[in-house]
Amino acid sequence: MWPAPPGAGSPRHLWRALAMRRADASRRRSIEAPRSLRLPAFLGIGAQKAGTTWLHANLAEHPAVFLPEVKELHWIDWNWHRSVEAYASWFESAGDRLAGEITPAYAIAPEDRVAAIAGMMPGLRAIMLLRDPVERAWSQTMMNLVRFGGRDVDSIPAADLRRHLQSTPVLQRSRYSASIDRWRRHLSEDRVLIGFFDEISAAPAALLSRVLGFLGLDGAEEFAARSPALEVAVNRGGGETMPEAACETLVEALGDELSRLADRFGEPCISWKRRWLG
Repeated sequence: MWPAPPGAGSPRHLWRALAMRRADASRRRSIEAPRSLRLPAFLGIGAQKAGTTWLHANLAEHPAVFLPEVKELHWIDWNWHRSVEAYASWFESAGDRLAGEITPAYAIAPEDRVAAIAGMMPGLRAIMLLRDPVERAWSQTMMNLVRFGGRDVDSIPAADLRRHLQSTPVLQRSRYSASIDRWRRHLSEDRVLIGFFDEISAAPAALLSRVLGFLGLDGAEEFAARSPALEVAVNRGGGETMPEAACETLVEALGDELSRLADRFGEPCISWKRRWLG
C-alpha cells in the first residue's frame, strides 16, 4: 500500500508538505510512459471535502468502471518519486473496463506534473467537484486539527485556529479557479468536468448521470437512477460550529474567489457568494 505518505502519524497537512519536497528532490525529470502500460482514462482531482467519497462509491458500482481498491493513490503528490510502471501496476486488472482513480489532492498538483501526466495519458478526462469554499476550508480545518490532530475544537487557541485557516494548504484548496485553469491549460475544456457538492444533496442521480455521460459510458441515466451508492453520505465533517472569528477570517481570505466563481459558473456559486458577502 504505497500511497501512505512519509511521516504517517503526524498531522496530515504536514505529511503532504514533507512528501512533496522529497518527491521533487528525487524526480526532477520529464516522464514518458511506454504505450504498453495501462494508465487511467480519468482522474477525480478534487476538491478535498467536496464529495469525492460519494463519487468514488458510485463509480465503483458501475460494471464498466475500474477503480483501485485504494481510493487515493496520491501518485502525483506523495508518490511522484515512484515510477510510472509502479503506478500502472494498480490498473493491470482493469481488463476492458474504463480505468480511473480519485485523489482530491490532484487539484493542487504543480503545473509541471499536470503537464507530465497530460502527456502520458492521451485523452485523459478529469472530474472536479466544488463546494462552498468557506465551508470546504472549515471542514478541512476540522479534519486536520480535530480528527487527525486529536484536539477538541473549543480547546484550540484563537491564534492557532486563525493561523491554520490562513495557511496555504487550506486556502489553496478552496481557490478553485487557479486549479481549474491549471488543468485546463493541459486538458481541453471538454475534458474537465465541473460538478458541485450541492448537487449530491439536491439531485444526486442527475450529477452521476452527467459524470457517466462525460466518461462516455452507455446507459448513464438508467444506471444513475438505480445506483446502490446514490445516497452514500458525503464527508461533511464532524458538525463543529464555525466560530464567528473563523468565519470572518475565511470570508476575508476567500471573498475574491467567491466572486470569481459566481461570475464564472452561476448557481450554486452565486448562492455561496450571497451567503457570505451579501
